[in-house]
Amino acid sequence: MLLEAHNLRPGHIDRQLTTPHKSGRLDGIRAVAVGQYTECGASPGDQDGWTVVDVLHDGLDQLGVPILGGLPLGHGSRR
Repeated sequence: MLLEAHNLRPGHIDRQLTTPHKSGRLDGIRAVAVGQYTECGASPGDQDGWTVVDVLHDGLDQLGVPILGGLPLGHGSRR
């Protein structure tokens, strides 16, 4: 599975992970690749303190599969 996003808040990213997990679409997944999450983060005035990395850890750790992150894939600039 490859994950990446542009301009999402932590709650949206949580749904990006939770919906397929609860529907069973991630059953049998072998690994996760995490690309760039550009312009993502808390909205101004949001006080919950969750970062994109926090949400990804929370949602992906429960899968129990290898995770490769920091890949230059997605909406970000090409390096």
